[in-house]
Amino acid sequence: MSDEYVFDCPECSVEVGVDAGIKSRILDGGCVLCQAVVGPGAFSRPSSGDA
Repeated sequence: MSDEYVFDCPECSVEVGVDAGIKSRILDGGCVLCQAVVGPGAFSRPSSGDA
């Protein structure tokens, strides 16, 4: 099972689930929607309410 994160862009407010590879790409290249530069604080772990 890969690491999962929730990306929440501080500029355009897009919120999407991503894996570790996509997280790395967003940190390197910015938000995929608005290209805003983001840092690690834009990512969180998803809540585990589906148990």
